[in-house]
Amino acid sequence: MKTIKIFLTVFPLATLLSCGKKQEAIINTSETVIVSTAAAKASPVLMDAVAGGYLAASKTSNLSTRMMGTVTQISVSLGDEVKKGAVLMTLYNRDIDASVSAAQSGVNAAKAAFNLAQNDLEAYKTLFVKNSVSAREYEGMKTAFVAAQTSYDQTRAHLEMAKAQQAFTQITAPYDGQVTNRFINQGDMAQPGMPLLEIEGGNGFEIWTSVGSEYIADYEIGDEVSVKIHPSELMVKGIISELGMSSKNTAGQYRVKIALEAENKSLLSGMYASIYFNASKTNKQTIYIPMQAVVTKGQLKGVYVISEQQTAMLRWLRLGQENRENVEVLSGLVAGETYVLKAASKMYNGIAIEVQN
Repeated sequence: MKTIKIFLTVFPLATLLSCGKKQEAIINTSETVIVSTAAAKASPVLMDAVAGGYLAASKTSNLSTRMMGTVTQISVSLGDEVKKGAVLMTLYNRDIDASVSAAQSGVNAAKAAFNLAQNDLEAYKTLFVKNSVSAREYEGMKTAFVAAQTSYDQTRAHLEMAKAQQAFTQITAPYDGQVTNRFINQGDMAQPGMPLLEIEGGNGFEIWTSVGSEYIADYEIGDEVSVKIHPSELMVKGIISELGMSSKNTAGQYRVKIALEAENKSLLSGMYASIYFNASKTNKQTIYIPMQAVVTKGQLKGVYVISEQQTAMLRWLRLGQENRENVEVLSGLVAGETYVLKAASKMYNGIAIEVQN
């Protein structure tokens, strides 16, 4: 029992001695970091709603054909720049080619008959003036000429129709753009209405998104929005270009189209973007702090505040929407509190700080 008592007495003493040394190490530290600070203040909410969507070119088309045929030639590859009217793909259809040949033969025969009837009419006209043929014979020749002319016109129309059908076997670019997708290979059979190629063009990009009924009345066509492109985190300006005023067929959501103002070569179709709708029409108040003041550790985010002992103290925050260089503070910081904006060296809990604004 004596041995046990002595052990219990010594152990707390050793613990107290070790703790005393640890506190002394913190208290005796002379390291100081110079910081600049700012005071948190309430300001009007900059963004009311946040939505998401995917970038799409201002012009995009899936090219198809009205005729069935075998793909005989593909003249472009993915990423190729093309000009309006350029032949991108060629199909082969034996029936169409035969129809064009038959129509051309009909035109040739009808033209020969027309030329013959025209010469005969001129000859009969001369003879009629000289009273060498009767009026009945002359009228009969005029009728034959009209019939030949009508037949010639009909065969030419049939040839134009056949050539129009044949034109569908050549897939051409509807505008200047870039080939972004191909849905068929050489030798495959193309079907009417089947997508063959995708082409994108136009200037800039657009985003289709949706907002709820609580926001739709606050926005108008021409309003400016902020768009963050992921994963690059690039911020660009956008303009509301179309605004749907019915959610009947969209599950209570209202469709909105955003046109991006700036042209940037790093933007590509299909990139995901967050759209921040400005809330200048509301009277809501919140706190915004600069992104540079935010400290990130894992998935936690916070800021350093100043304790009564003039030391740094990390305060965890719950953050909201970002707006370019600022972020909204939902909780963890109240208006009037001072936080560290920028530090001259590494910060950590308990380090002495010297404020130089």
